[in-house]
Amino acid sequence: GNTTLPSVALASGLLVSGTLTDSAAQARPVVNANIDVTDATTGEKLFLSHDLTYAAGSFTLAVPPGTYVFGFKPEKCSLLVGQESAPTTIAGDTTLPAVALLPGVLVKGTVTDTRGAPVPDINTNFLSTTSGLEVFTFDDHTDAAGAFSVVIPGQDSYNVDFAPARGVHLAGFKLYGASINNNSIQVLPAVQLRDAFLVTG
Repeated sequence: GNTTLPSVALASGLLVSGTLTDSAAQARPVVNANIDVTDATTGEKLFLSHDLTYAAGSFTLAVPPGTYVFGFKPEKCSLLVGQESAPTTIAGDTTLPAVALLPGVLVKGTVTDTRGAPVPDINTNFLSTTSGLEVFTFDDHTDAAGAFSVVIPGQDSYNVDFAPARGVHLAGFKLYGASINNNSIQVLPAVQLRDAFLVTG
């Protein structure tokens, strides 16, 4: 029925602006990329408005003072690798350094249990066997059909972790040495997770 919501008091914010491009010799703006802002201390993600890049690859956000990690998340169809900033203290209106995103490969796959049923909400992590570093990925959980997709750098091999949500009676799995070439799309072998018992201690 008719409802009156409680009054809302909006806090004053600071403006944070920046520009997102690809890393080509003649850099092109990255349009419609999502910008996430996470509190570096609490890990809490801020609610933002107007958090997409516009025609020139530019963005402007309003945030309260604090120290934040900024996540730059291009559309996956752009085949650009997302990037995350170091913790950055915002004490006044700030222009962040320009960000150039590297080209990547769209890597897809599926996860099921041993009966062939799709398993949703499996977190995937990609660790480069060359650098030993984890690649920043986003929207990297399996969907209701057990499917996932991420954009990562090509011409490398990766150890891939498949981690079920806590409390799920399925064992995690690590895929070793998945070789990723420079083809625009690459499909990993299907992964089956075994039934498991919960062990606490």
